[in-house]
Amino acid sequence: MDEWPESSCTQETTVSLLRARLAAIVDTTLDPLILLRPLRDAAGRVEDFTVSDINGTHAREGGDRAAGRMHLASRSPELFQLYRRVLDTGGTESLRRVWTDAHPDDPHSTAGWADVRVTAVEGDLVVSWRNVDADVAAEELLRTQALQDHLTELPNRRALSQLITAAPTPFGLFFIDVDDFKSINDTNGHAAGDAVLVELGQRLTAASRMRDVVGRLAGDEFVVLARRVADEDELRHVARRLLAVGDRPYELGEARVTATVSVGALLVTERRTVEEVLRYTDDLMYAAKRTGPGHLRIAVMTSPPGLGDGAGTR
Repeated sequence: MDEWPESSCTQETTVSLLRARLAAIVDTTLDPLILLRPLRDAAGRVEDFTVSDINGTHAREGGDRAAGRMHLASRSPELFQLYRRVLDTGGTESLRRVWTDAHPDDPHSTAGWADVRVTAVEGDLVVSWRNVDADVAAEELLRTQALQDHLTELPNRRALSQLITAAPTPFGLFFIDVDDFKSINDTNGHAAGDAVLVELGQRLTAASRMRDVVGRLAGDEFVVLARRVADEDELRHVARRLLAVGDRPYELGEARVTATVSVGALLVTERRTVEEVLRYTDDLMYAAKRTGPGHLRIAVMTSPPGLGDGAGTR
């Protein structure tokens, strides 16, 4: 533990020692320490802030010029309100992941995210500022990866589960599976199989309505969530459009691959769990597949699973 100077030390020596220690702390910190001074209007209200000092450089180099107005109210209203509140309370507060736009008068200024801790000191503010652009980008990447299929870049099972849970009834759910996908991989290789899956996702997206969502569950299994499907006739219309994506062959370099699909279509008219509706729709798809390649099976959620109004091709 450090010892305080003995009583024989003069007050000037004590102050000099404290200043040296403070300067060492400021010099070695990895985060900027910023001294802000408020700008007040005629009524005394804080209307902006100026940068008076950054890590002690202005004071120790003898400079005293302010950096000019920060225009903080327009660049970051959330941060502006935080600074004003800390001035009023005289305390210390922190704020994570706050966005600040670039300074309009500084061509070198950039917008970005920061974690901020601010303390009021005799009418001014001392701000510890940490740029977290890289952290925010990494967090966003993790969120995207958690909800996106890495091959097709479509929503994955987790994302689809959230969307199905939030979908108001009635809605349509379609389970699409490539017929005999294993033979495509065995004959043409896994790279060709992946290419078919990517293009299939694109075809399903093109065949869906603007408000519908196409996602990949796993392997060659895709799901389409069709919002606001009014009745069984509309469900059948959408299902036939999805079934038709297998009519055209896939051009893979010099190879031409045929890949029909089987479709299970379910009209969900009452609230059920995600597991239930996916299981029902999966059962319908397998019922269609047993009929033969390129077939569909349709049912309403109130029907027993797998026992729809019949299977057929378009």
